[in-house]
Amino acid sequence: MHRHEHVPVRVVSGVFGAGKTSALISWAQNRDDAAGYLVWVALDTDVRARDSFWLLFLHHLEALSVPVDADLTIALLDQETHGPRLPALLARQLERSGVLTLVVDAGAEYIDDGVARDIVRLVDLCPELRVVIATRQGATDRESVARLGDRLALVDPVLLAFSPAEARQLAGAEGITLDAQRAKQIIDATGGWAAAVHAAIRSASRDDDWVAGLAERLLDEVRTHPGYGALRVLGLADSIAPHDVMELGLGDVADDIVNELVLRGVATRDERKVALQPIIRFALQTEFEAQAPQEFKEAHRQWARHRLRHDVARAAYAHAVASEDWPLAARAYRRYLLAITERERRPATRPIPSAALRAQPILRFAVALDDLSNGRRARALQGFAAMLAVAQGRQLAHRTATIDDIWIRTLVMVSLRLLGQHEMARSALRGLTRMAHSIDDRDEEIVEGRSKLLTQGATTLILSGHLTEASDHLEEAGLTPLIGRPPLERARVLSMIAMVDALRGDIRTASAALAECDALSLPTGLGDSYTGLPAMVAGALVALERGDWATADAFLRRTDTHAPTTEFWAVLLQAGTMLEWHRQGAPAALGYLEQGMEQHVHRGTQSPFATHTLHVLRITLLIAVGRFVEAKEALAGVPQRRSRRWTLMKAYSELFSGDPNRANALAVSSLRQADTPRERIALLVIAAAASHRVGDTTMSARYAASASAEARKFQLWQVLTLIPKPEAAILFAGESDVLDAIRHSRTFPLAAASLGVLSARELVVLRQLIDDATIEQIAKDLSVSRNTVKSQLRAVYRKLGVNNRAEAVSEARRLHLL
Repeated sequence: MHRHEHVPVRVVSGVFGAGKTSALISWAQNRDDAAGYLVWVALDTDVRARDSFWLLFLHHLEALSVPVDADLTIALLDQETHGPRLPALLARQLERSGVLTLVVDAGAEYIDDGVARDIVRLVDLCPELRVVIATRQGATDRESVARLGDRLALVDPVLLAFSPAEARQLAGAEGITLDAQRAKQIIDATGGWAAAVHAAIRSASRDDDWVAGLAERLLDEVRTHPGYGALRVLGLADSIAPHDVMELGLGDVADDIVNELVLRGVATRDERKVALQPIIRFALQTEFEAQAPQEFKEAHRQWARHRLRHDVARAAYAHAVASEDWPLAARAYRRYLLAITERERRPATRPIPSAALRAQPILRFAVALDDLSNGRRARALQGFAAMLAVAQGRQLAHRTATIDDIWIRTLVMVSLRLLGQHEMARSALRGLTRMAHSIDDRDEEIVEGRSKLLTQGATTLILSGHLTEASDHLEEAGLTPLIGRPPLERARVLSMIAMVDALRGDIRTASAALAECDALSLPTGLGDSYTGLPAMVAGALVALERGDWATADAFLRRTDTHAPTTEFWAVLLQAGTMLEWHRQGAPAALGYLEQGMEQHVHRGTQSPFATHTLHVLRITLLIAVGRFVEAKEALAGVPQRRSRRWTLMKAYSELFSGDPNRANALAVSSLRQADTPRERIALLVIAAAASHRVGDTTMSARYAASASAEARKFQLWQVLTLIPKPEAAILFAGESDVLDAIRHSRTFPLAAASLGVLSARELVVLRQLIDDATIEQIAKDLSVSRNTVKSQLRAVYRKLGVNNRAEAVSEARRLHLL
């Protein structure tokens, strides 16, 4: 703890009974007297809500003779009226208190959203406040305090474990002498678990060999107890709540033997849970499986069903696999897929036999996904392929679809996607949609899984490059069927809607979906979980469109923990590149993008979405830095370059490095086929710029007006900066909102100041110089006199600051005029 004194919030995490409270007490007793007041709030069932928590805090302050603000007490008693003022009032109270440390014990179990948000806010407002939270290991990922970033220190759980030196020191305090070897034996046997170390030290004086066989000795002493059979069943779980004992029918005998183990120091108990010391739990399980294998499996089956009834699907799956009840395991895994809200470690289980994998495609998927998440990619891909074969065989054998078939078809779709077969995954989605409409869902399992099915379907369509189809998929299903379901399910769909619309360029709709999602009452920390990733992406894209670079950066930072595993890595790289473009300019952004693309080569087959998104951005950046030849080469090398989806980039490339007439023809011919608002506006901008460059001011104005109208409709502005700002200023002259949006953009930061003073006719003459046309040829083509052409050429040279044709062409290319 002392090594983190400079950090305002410290979280001490560890397993149940690891000694967190003892460590905090020891730290508190050894604090420097000059460190100010210390307030200790131990949470329990009576102190869990915002009002009761802070009222107890104020009570402790009064006990320390600190005057308490009366307005603060009133606000706590009437939060409906004064609740929004509470953080400010608390901050004012803490200013009066001076340096203060708040210790929150058992924080993972009972600290609610309001208290967590208050703590985050107070740390911002009160520089002299220090907060220490004791929590179960891993629980901090779900707490609001995790948003504090570098102001949060996580005290490694290993620091709570006793060392051999500390064991000898503890023994000396109790009048027992331990040599170094015996102390090491104790730590090895107990894992440094606080309660067990105490028990082992006390018992070590009785028998020199006792520590070496700690678990066996403990079992010997309790094997004759009437509750030993119940203990073996209970020992299959990491922790046991009172209702577990009752519902499993283990009765008072279980309570008796657990009490005995608590007295021996190898179990820890409070009003909520009992936890056996890990070494004795492992010994119990090993003995149980060896002596009574069938009873062992049946006990696991009991636990699996019990955990399913209480929606603890992850533990249910592990127990079901241990029981070798494969249909139950498949059912538990389905429940696990419904319950999971973030990309977390997969349930740990023992190996599943091949026969079970062949009979249960869902388990085949579970094993393959576990391989993929642990870096065994080749083995994972083999597993997904095997799952497809099993699923196809099952489909041929059964004519009537069941709930199992819905889930299998869903996992087939996901497997195909992970294998890189995106169009096949899209076809599987169509079949899944038809099947879902016809299934008899008596237990409403499809209703419960609807949000997952919707978002997985949308993910498949996004990655296959069909953004509008993804939007239609979500819109047709809608949120209406989710009315009455938990807010989490609505949030899952709303965040996906927001991301799809942001990718399409419908920023207005994306913003509305984000606002609706924010208005829901959601679990603390969900916004930073894997479920909240689409909303984070959407938030970044919306902020980029508005030129709010700081907010975009904040959203992207929140995605860092998910970036290595998400299928949406390409859009994160795209958004990060746009941010780098703003910060450092186009050359730096191009380097950032190319480095990111290189790092993701190991992902194997890239999705059509990733390929198109990143190649479009790279070509755009090559043009922005004036590397036109490389841009054309990059465009020539893209996959399926004859596809319509590349027409936009072909028109764009021609606009800057080729013939503006051809750019105009390509853009105009593709307008009717434009699939998204972003694509349509981009084509209109290119058509407007190309028409202007060939002197057709009427059509240029018409296309520019359409582009600005569409941009207002969808609140999409960045796409208007496809052309240099001076040229955009001419095209959108008089449209203050458009010009303001362009002014705040850092795209195309090249010095093209001369463009604004070249007339349309001078631009036409300038472009005639590319083919080395003589003055006579230019005059004939433009139907003007030789003297007029000479006069216009002199004006071009003067405005560009050059002396001859060659210099004029070179400077014009640098300024993106050709």
